[in-house]
Parts: sequence; C-alpha cells; structure tokens
Amino acid sequence: MTLVEQYVLCRKDLRTTVVGIATTRLKLLHTSWDPVRTAKLCETLDTTKCDHLATALKDADYNTSEEVHGLSVTGSIRRIDIIAFKESTRSGCIIDPTVRFETDEEQPAEVDNEKKNIYNPTIPYYLQKYQLKELEVIGLLVGARGTATLFMKDVFKRIGMPTSIIPIVTLAALKGLIALLKNHLYSKSN
Repeated sequence: MTLVEQYVLCRKDLRTTVVGIATTRLKLLHTSWDPVRTAKLCETLDTTKCDHLATALKDADYNTSEEVHGLSVTGSIRRIDIIAFKESTRSGCIIDPTVRFETDEEQPAEVDNEKKNIYNPTIPYYLQKYQLKELEVIGLLVGARGTATLFMKDVFKRIGMPTSIIPIVTLAALKGLIALLKNHLYSKSN
C-alpha cells in the first residue's frame, strides 16, 4: 500500500482533511523530492480539503458549496474553496483556508488581505449566481505546524461557527504536512 493510499484510508477513517497545502508554499521544498509523487500526494490531499469547515458551516445553518468556479470582473476565472450563506439573510462569505508556516503576529491579517485582493473581484459574480445581498471574503491562516490564531477564533465566533472545530482543522493541516515530509524523506530520488 502506497503512502497516498495509506493516507487516504486513514483520512477516511478519521474524516480529516488538509486545507490548502501547496508545495509552492512549503519552505522545505527540496530538489530531491520526486515531483510526480509529490504532485499526486498534494492532489490527493487537496481533493477533500475544507471538508471539516464546510461541515461545521452546514451545522451552523449555512448553505455551502466547495470548489466553485467563478468569474472575476477582470475576466479571469477563479475557484473559491468554500462559499457559505444563510438563506434567511441572503448574506454570506467566501472562505479560503490557507496553510502556511507561521512567521509573525501580522501574518493572519496579511493572509486575509491577500485573499480579499484575489477574490473580491469575484463578488459580483457570486452575488448574482446565488442571488445574495452581501458577501465577504475571509482568508483564514492555518498554521502548518498545527497552530490556530486568534483571528481564526474571532472569525468563527463572528460567523456563528463553533470554535470546537479549530483543533480538528489544525490537526488535519499538521497531518498533511507530516505526509508531505514523509514523502520527502522516504521517496527515492534519482
């Protein structure tokens, strides 16, 4: 059984997912990595990302969709991780969880601003598509070493999500990092 198969099997048992791990974000990226194997691992980890967040949003009475393609006002095509809205108020949010190594206290706000700059131009498209009145972009930093920020806790409280989901999301990010590191350490290089 390959590492990917073991991880997928483990993930099915534990219902954990990895949120937004990308090899370009990892500072440990090394030339001896098998790029094909790493890409396949990242693709497998990415197929069900955000599952815990989407489930928690559904439990908080949000309508949610994952991996939704949309159009920016500049004409570019964007894919958002999660869109969630309340039917009663016709307002909601685009949530983009991003896994990165933690660097400083300002990083959560920087990630949020970065995601707003990327996805705010898609808001008119999603407002029309889902017939919403209001939509907000939220960039969530999930620490690659399994850490959560006060920013994440505040966002969860503000949108009515249980903060009890935070350890599950951060653990999933940590498991994903471990799987990528295991791939790096034990893969055969040429």
